[in-house]
Amino acid sequence: MCRSPLAAQILGARTADLTARVRFRSLGTMARDGDAMHPQAAGWSRYLGGDPTGHRTTYLTGARLAGAGLVLGMAREHRRAVVTATPALTRQAFTMRELARLTARLSDAELRRGLPDDGPDTDEARLGALLAMIASSRGATPPPADPTDDDVVDPIGRPPSVFELAARQVDDASDQVERVLRTALRA
Repeated sequence: MCRSPLAAQILGARTADLTARVRFRSLGTMARDGDAMHPQAAGWSRYLGGDPTGHRTTYLTGARLAGAGLVLGMAREHRRAVVTATPALTRQAFTMRELARLTARLSDAELRRGLPDDGPDTDEARLGALLAMIASSRGATPPPADPTDDDVVDPIGRPPSVFELAARQVDDASDQVERVLRTALRA
């Protein structure tokens, strides 16, 4: 009801030119189906270019993950829940800030080298190959000194300044996520 819809809405706005090829969906590990987005998160979504109109929470299940090319958890426990529900998504599941950290050190040329040279030339194949390359760098890239640096801070029950921090973390990480998607889609 906060971080996940905020991320989906911001990424959706940033990649609006790719809507025929990319779809973002917000799923929650603690959400009840049908709850409205938190008003402060909705306000930040609008401020950062998203559209929270009509958002309703959806609980994460393995069936709802079917067909996902990339899964971005807002925190490590979300990634863990995804991989537990659908182990086949291990190489496609990251926290949003982890993906940003792992790719920030890569040039555009290095990212493009992660694209497949052979096999099917589809959006799914290119994204899968690129994410596999990024996932394999987990062991070669030092983790953050504080593991929570890979998480978007949880603002629920906290002051408005924490909602702003969460929104800024999502917005900053969105730069790298968008870059990965555009590289994979050659857009």
